[in-house]
Amino acid sequence: MGSRTVRHYRQTLSIAAVAAVCTAGLSAAPLEPPPFDVMNRHQVNMMSGTAAPRFIDLSIGGETGLSHWVTTANSDFVNYEAGYGPLGPRDKFFGRIVTAVHHKPSTNSSTWVVVMRAISFDGAHDFTISPGCGSGKLSSLNGFNTFASYDGDPRHLLEYTSDRKGLVWTRPDGTRVVFDAPFSAKQGTCFQPKFTSELAGYGISRIEYPNGFTITGGSAANTPAEVKTNTGFQLTYVYAAKPHSAPDNDLPQESQPWAPAAADPNWSRAVPAYIIAVNNAFDYCAFSPYGQVASAADACPDLRYRWPVASYSWPAGMPRAAYLTDRTMTFSITDAMGRVTNYVHKPFRSTSPSAPEWHVPRLYQVQTATSSDVSVTYDYATSSESQGMDDTMYPIYVSGPAARLRGSTRNGADAIGYEVGARAGQGSVSVNGSSDGNGILGVRTNFTFGTYQIDTWDKTFSFEQQLPNKLTAVRRNTDGVLVEYKYDERYNIREITENGAVVSSAAYPAACTVSTRKTCNKPLWTRDANGNQTDYGYAADSGHTVLVRLPPDKNGVRPETRYDYQPKYAFYLRSAGAQPQRADTPLHVLVRERKCLTGNMNDGGDCSKGSADAVVTEYDYGPEEQPNNLLLRGMTVTAFADGVRQTRRTCYTNDIYGNRIGETRPQAGLNSCY
Repeated sequence: MGSRTVRHYRQTLSIAAVAAVCTAGLSAAPLEPPPFDVMNRHQVNMMSGTAAPRFIDLSIGGETGLSHWVTTANSDFVNYEAGYGPLGPRDKFFGRIVTAVHHKPSTNSSTWVVVMRAISFDGAHDFTISPGCGSGKLSSLNGFNTFASYDGDPRHLLEYTSDRKGLVWTRPDGTRVVFDAPFSAKQGTCFQPKFTSELAGYGISRIEYPNGFTITGGSAANTPAEVKTNTGFQLTYVYAAKPHSAPDNDLPQESQPWAPAAADPNWSRAVPAYIIAVNNAFDYCAFSPYGQVASAADACPDLRYRWPVASYSWPAGMPRAAYLTDRTMTFSITDAMGRVTNYVHKPFRSTSPSAPEWHVPRLYQVQTATSSDVSVTYDYATSSESQGMDDTMYPIYVSGPAARLRGSTRNGADAIGYEVGARAGQGSVSVNGSSDGNGILGVRTNFTFGTYQIDTWDKTFSFEQQLPNKLTAVRRNTDGVLVEYKYDERYNIREITENGAVVSSAAYPAACTVSTRKTCNKPLWTRDANGNQTDYGYAADSGHTVLVRLPPDKNGVRPETRYDYQPKYAFYLRSAGAQPQRADTPLHVLVRERKCLTGNMNDGGDCSKGSADAVVTEYDYGPEEQPNNLLLRGMTVTAFADGVRQTRRTCYTNDIYGNRIGETRPQAGLNSCY
């Protein structure tokens, strides 16, 4: 959730140079590893060896709003036998604290290390816990309140805070993920988390981004019930609690020992029937998540406007229907545009000698909304080998009668083959290979420390073959150049080389404290291969970049841009039948940019050549104390032109869904945007 980037328009005054300065300043980016993706073109996670299509079914509000997606947890959308996470599809806003295990080889035998895993929709991280507290009890190695990162990365922190009454995961950029994980007992440094089982904990209550953007998630039975933002957007989950009777010719339970009973009471309370997206600046949906409803409109009958809705359809007899021999079952998603995508599941027979009759459902075909043809077909080996999980960069495997992915095709052609060699032995390696000649070719993982190599058609990514498993090098196959990455003690990239020659470097603050967590992992300066240095400054309260000073030009001038941010409050309905109210917490938004066209800027932010050299851009987010999502409403640029200081204004119009639908050019001569 970074700051908003706005393009300047060339106007009658000399604004072209302003845009050039602004663009140059923002392009001097901090050192970051290159992007890579472990998903191939058939939406297979090549690290875990699982079919994991991610479907975005509705969104509202843009950058500071909400979007929603679902994906699989174990190559299927049923997720019953895996024993990991809730039933049904993996929801974007699913998140919790769980316990997990890592394999740690020793000289005599295999050793398993229990860790505490924090899972959010945009990542996960593991933390070390003390083994000395007895069964079901946990403790940090350094006392009760703070848990250290399992891989040694000091930028990640998990701590118990009494004010939040739960566990808070602080990430490298200062983002705080708050888990509703109260403790039932505490004895010394040992405590008992209220986990319903070893792999089931309490969910995320809120995510606080450095700039103040906050996502709040209410949970029911460890599944989302309502998700809101402090900018006034809302997702309401509707769980239509209705019976799922067994289909005709159901197999007897004894022939399917792995399958659930047809009348599983948890299914309807774990798998939503609808999700509704609402802009609370205009409307509010108050609905108890469980109840008999015929449609999404029945869930919130008092809504004044028509809002985006995603709906989910399952066959009768769920979840047992997914396990029936020689049957297929289809999970359908209708997105907010009314387009239907079908996910066809098929039971695959296990060849395990101990359980010859076991069958497990796996995603068999994906039929997209844009074509009547089958988009992708997946094939599985009927084997009881372990199956990969995809929550972190670590290859975590679960045992059981799991069908192993071995191939995928698109419309009967475009075939990709896989070798998933995941076994629970000491130092075991998973190689997920494919014939995907135009994208990702394979991922090699080690059971102890994670991924150590990713091959794509044009690059080879190499990682440390030990914890913390950092990216160390990228070889470009197109020109043979080897790019290497070196890190400081906090795992921030301090130097990048190409064939041994330094091409960029950076320096960071010496330490991180409670008050500097939003900025301490951002570079103080970066240098290119010629030693040209760009300096940065940051706002402690939001983590935003407030200063970018570029290297000197041929005239000795260091182009500089100052960015000013202010905390502003959205204004919206916070309960049904109430009047609009101010949000509890503000969002820090960009309100002003200042730069000089030809001269230096002094410490006070003034141009050394006087006000005639200054260009000021200001941003407007609409009137306060009125329904307001803090979407950009206007922008003015002020500068000297033709010997006089002039101002040009651009106005923007947004619809109730947060989409920009109108824009006025500066020549319109407006004095206000509302």
